[in-house]
Amino acid sequence: MLNKKNVNNYLPEKIKQLLNFFEASSEVILICDMGLIIQYVNHSFTKKTGYKLKEIVGVSYKEYNPDGTKMLLNKKNWDKLLNGKNIKIICNNVKKNGENYFLEKSVIPVHSKNNTGEVTHLIFSGKDNTEQINAINKILVSKKALNEANKIAKLGFYRFDIKNNSWTCSKELHTIFGINDGFPKNFNSWISIVHPEFKETMIQYFNEEVLGKKKIFDKEYKIINLKTGIEKWVHGL
Repeated sequence: MLNKKNVNNYLPEKIKQLLNFFEASSEVILICDMGLIIQYVNHSFTKKTGYKLKEIVGVSYKEYNPDGTKMLLNKKNWDKLLNGKNIKIICNNVKKNGENYFLEKSVIPVHSKNNTGEVTHLIFSGKDNTEQINAINKILVSKKALNEANKIAKLGFYRFDIKNNSWTCSKELHTIFGINDGFPKNFNSWISIVHPEFKETMIQYFNEEVLGKKKIFDKEYKIINLKTGIEKWVHGL
């Protein structure tokens, strides 16, 4: 019967000394040899994945985690490990029930002797990043949808930092104004986009109504698209 005791017999002494720490850790920990055969997993691993010890020890890491293996065997990463340097990877993992989850893994090479000799084992220590990854994906999806909606509606968004005299804007406003990322964004650059017939009016409106009386900026005015030279009416709100 496979258990922690006889599994540990296959591990070098320097790793055995850390096993109590690994068992108490809340992080998912897996150890494999340089042939990428799994030789140890801690309690957090079995709890997280649903795999029993006897189901995972002796299995190839390549078979267990193809996504992580691809990153691990990347020439740059693998060379670092062979030279005794730690690496970090973020990869998809699959539980026994088929559920996906993401781990940010530190991969630590273990030498045959203290910081010398060949690397004999790899220690994977992983932190669950599923919630963060899912949150980022939702933001990216919603941002993409918002950008598409803005493009259809021809809406551009901006934020003007009055104190620092600088503004940032959405890609759609770039299109409306005919500018790009390298365009200097300050009050004077905005005025340079405003049609000559409206420059004086807009400067006065901004200084007196918005800054002076602290009213909401709500004005229709004409601009000249800097890329095409075409005159356009815009409504700034």
